[in-house]
Amino acid sequence: MADIRVKDLDEAATPGVDYFLLTDSATDGVKKIKPANTVTRASLSIDNVDNTADLDKPISTATQTALDDKADASSLATVATSGAYGDLTGKPTLGSAATLNVGLGPNNIPQLDGSGRMPAIDGSQLTGLAGGGDMVASVYDLNGVHADAFDLANIAAFTRTDALTKSLPAVQTAFQTSGYLTTGDGGGGTYKRVVSAPSHDAKVQTADGAWWELVPTGGRLMSRQLGLHDAATAADCTTAFQGFVDAAVALKATAKVNPGDTYTFPSGSVDLPEGIDLDLTGATLVRSVDVIVPLLQCVGADANNRVGNGRIRGGTLSYTASTTTNTITNSAAIWLKFCHDWRVNDVSITGPFYIGFRFEDCLDTTLDGFAVRGVYNRALYVCAAVYTENVHCVNGLCDGYAPGTATRVTNHIINTNAFGTGTGRNVTFTNIVSRNGTTSPTGEGFAFSERIFAQKAVNCRAVNCPIGFNIQKANSQANQNTQLVNCEADTCDRGFIGTDSFYIVLTGCRSISHSAAGFEFTNCVGVIITGCLANGTGLTAGTCYGFSLKGTSSGVTYNGCIAYNNGVSGTAGSGTAFYAEATCSNIVGRGNFAALNGTKINFNGASSTDFPITSGSGNLFP
Repeated sequence: MADIRVKDLDEAATPGVDYFLLTDSATDGVKKIKPANTVTRASLSIDNVDNTADLDKPISTATQTALDDKADASSLATVATSGAYGDLTGKPTLGSAATLNVGLGPNNIPQLDGSGRMPAIDGSQLTGLAGGGDMVASVYDLNGVHADAFDLANIAAFTRTDALTKSLPAVQTAFQTSGYLTTGDGGGGTYKRVVSAPSHDAKVQTADGAWWELVPTGGRLMSRQLGLHDAATAADCTTAFQGFVDAAVALKATAKVNPGDTYTFPSGSVDLPEGIDLDLTGATLVRSVDVIVPLLQCVGADANNRVGNGRIRGGTLSYTASTTTNTITNSAAIWLKFCHDWRVNDVSITGPFYIGFRFEDCLDTTLDGFAVRGVYNRALYVCAAVYTENVHCVNGLCDGYAPGTATRVTNHIINTNAFGTGTGRNVTFTNIVSRNGTTSPTGEGFAFSERIFAQKAVNCRAVNCPIGFNIQKANSQANQNTQLVNCEADTCDRGFIGTDSFYIVLTGCRSISHSAAGFEFTNCVGVIITGCLANGTGLTAGTCYGFSLKGTSSGVTYNGCIAYNNGVSGTAGSGTAFYAEATCSNIVGRGNFAALNGTKINFNGASSTDFPITSGSGNLFP
C-alpha cells in the first residue's frame, strides 16, 4: 500500500465543524469537507424528538391489539401474584402416602431403580396368595413351561379337585396345582387354557366353564396326575389306566407310572395304542382274577394294519389269583399281535399267567432285559399265525419254579411256533437263561418249532430241564435252518435234541451232566455239529449217549467234538460216546475225541462215509 501523506493540516488548529477525508492521492492526501454537507435535526424537521415523553410516544396498531388482549391485574386470583400453595382453592384431598418419604425404611415408599426394577424387599409377610399358579399364570403364559420351573413351596394349596370350584380371570392362561386330591399326593401339575374340552383324560373344567389341559412335566405324564393312586381306582384300575395311556399318547408324552405304586386289574385288559411309551419302572401291575384276556395288549387289525412304535419298560406284572393251573392260552401278561417296531425293556413277570410275553405276527420287535418266574405254560412265546420277522430277545431269565417254591409249573419255557398257515424268519435269542422246566409234561428250556426260518440262539443256557434245547417238528411242519452258538444245557436229561428237522448247525455247544443224551437227532437231515461237548454223568444205565442219531437221520457231520463220561468207562452197554441206529446214513466225522465212556462208538451198521475209529485216522477214541 502507498504511503498516505497529510498536507496543509494545522496541528494547532481547534477542531471545528469542518471534517477532513483521508484519500489515497499522492498529491492530496487529505480532502477537506465543508460544514454545508452536514445533516442536522433541524434539516430533518425533528427538532422536538428528544423532548417527547414515553407515554406520549405513538405505538403501532399490532402492539395495541396485543395489549388489549391482556387481563387487568386487578381481575386475577391472589395466587396469580403471590405464588403461594395456601392461596390455591379447590385443592384435592391427599391420602396418608402424601406425607411419606421414598426409601426402604419403615413407613417409606419403595422406588424403582434406574432400570425400572423394584429394589430388594422383605416379602416374608406376603400371605393369602390365591393358588400357586394363579399369580404366575396371570403374568406368564405357561403353555409348554414345566411345572418345576417355579418354586411353589410356599404357595397356598390348589389341587385339581379345588380347580373344579374355581372361576378364573379370562386373561389367565394357565394355573399350577399342588396335588390331585390333596397337596403333595404326587398329582400336581401345570394346566393350560384350551378353547374346548380335550379328547383325553388329562384335563379339568373350572367352575366358570373353561377347559384346561395338563402340560406334561419334562415330557412325562405321571399316573398320579390322573388320580390313579386314589381309593376310587384301587379296586380296579383298568378304566383309569386306559385313560392314562391314551392321554399320554395324545400329549406325545411318556406314560410314567409313579414308582412304588401298585395297580390292580381284576379282569380287564389295557389296550396299548400306537406310539405309546409306557414307563413302569418301580411299579407293580396286579392281575387278581383268573381270566382269559391279557393284562397289557396291543393288537392290530391284521398283517396290513399293524400297530407300531411302542415301548414298555420297567416294572413288574404279577398274577395273584389262587390258581396254578391256568390253561387259557390268551391269559398273557403282555401280548403283542400284528405289531411292528416295539421295544420291551427291563420288565419282570411273576405268577401263573398262562404266558409271560407273547409276540405274535410281529415285525422288528425287541425284548431286552427281562425276567419271568412261575408262569404256567410259556415264559416267552414268539409265534406266527400269519407272519413274524425280526424278533430279537436279549438278556433274560426265565424260571419255571413257582415264586418262592421249588415247584415246577412252566412247560415250554421259551418257545417259537407257527400254526395254521403262519410262517416267519429271523428270530433270535441271546444271553438268556431258561431253567427248572416241568417234568410232567416234559418241559423244555428252549423249543424251536416249525416254519420260522433262520432261528438262532447265542450264549444261551438251559438248566435243570428235561430237555435243554429242542429243535422240533410241530403242527405237521418241519423246522428248518436253526443255529445254536455257544449254548449250554446243564443238568438236563437230554441237552440238545432235534426231531424231523432240516439244516441244523450247532457250534461250540455243551451238554453237561445229562442223564440220557447230550445231543440226539431223530429223522433229521443236514446236521453240522462243530466243537461241541457231551459230558455225561457216568450213569450205569445203557441209555446214556454222548452223540446219538436215530430214525432216518442223514447227512450228519461231527467236527472236533468231545464225548466224555457217558456211561461207565469200560463197561459195555452202560453208555455210548457216538451212537447211530442202523437206519441212519452218511455220517461224517473228523478230529473227534471220546474218553471214559461205556462204548466209544456204535453205529449198528449205519452208513458211515468217513468216520474211522482208529487213532491214526483223524478221530481219537482211546
